[in-house]
Amino acid sequence: LSALGLRLAVITNKPQPQTEQVMALLPGAPLQVVWGQQPPFAVKPDPAVYFHVCELLGVAPEETLYCGDSDVDMLFAKNAGAKGAGCLWGVRDEAELKAAGADYLAKAPLGILECL
Repeated sequence: LSALGLRLAVITNKPQPQTEQVMALLPGAPLQVVWGQQPPFAVKPDPAVYFHVCELLGVAPEETLYCGDSDVDMLFAKNAGAKGAGCLWGVRDEAELKAAGADYLAKAPLGILECL
């Protein structure tokens, strides 16, 4: 995705220190922003942090694709006015992701390319 010139970010409900520990396991990951749960933002599906990260990236939410593996992630994308891609290799199944309003479904990480 970064080779295509896309700006990438992580937004998670995990606390920021835990998020940083996990991201340290992926040295060199081409991410512009990594945002864990921290003040002043509420947790997903509240869209305030999405708007903040989009501002940091210089993009409008409606120009983005949010990829996640839960109903909360799909609601988060919808609340922010973004498209949501349900990742089927995660914790929830296709039926739950569709019911939560997934715009796209990706069966594997490379499937995200098809969602674009």
